[in-house]
Amino acid sequence: MIRNYEYKKLFLPTVSTNDLFNGSKLQVYPIENYLKSIVIPVKLYKTSFNFLIFVTKGFVKQQLETSVFEINANEALNIKKGNFTATLELSADVEGFFVVYENEIITDISLNKNDLSFFYNSPFLILNAVSFDWIVRAFILLKEELLTDDRIMEICVALFQAILLKIIRLENKGNEVLSRARYISFHFRELVQKHPVNHKTISYYSNQLKISDNF
Repeated sequence: MIRNYEYKKLFLPTVSTNDLFNGSKLQVYPIENYLKSIVIPVKLYKTSFNFLIFVTKGFVKQQLETSVFEINANEALNIKKGNFTATLELSADVEGFFVVYENEIITDISLNKNDLSFFYNSPFLILNAVSFDWIVRAFILLKEELLTDDRIMEICVALFQAILLKIIRLENKGNEVLSRARYISFHFRELVQKHPVNHKTISYYSNQLKISDNF
């Protein structure tokens, strides 16, 4: 599993020094600048961060676990931390937003079971024209705020949370409601990633998940 700095160091040879050492919990980059020089083919890797690929022009071909997605204009793909992934191809005219975000960014968002399925069942989304325009405008505002010297991170986080909620609440054909077992599995993985050292007992996790120890 690689960290954000290691990802940039391994795959983005022309990344700027400022971007390389950017340790913010929320980062937004134009795909056309950030990924243009990515070293392809990229071997499968896992990241310690989440990232969202939002394409406004051209396409990005991205592997996620055993599936390959071609993300075209008006489409988005979310990659959760810990998933195997790799960028396979970029079109010459690709444009869009590459968003890096830590888990803490989404912990305050009220997510129901249908919302959670976006992260694990259907992280790929095709947007309608109205929603696409709204999200692009929001990304522009977010990027402007992140680039200001006196940026307010609370505003940046709130903007991205609004964008993410807009994306995952849109109708996505093939999107399934999480089963009880997958819902528990989702939260168990989140808890283990959050408390890898402090909590190692079955009883702790069963109490948090409100299930019996032998579920």
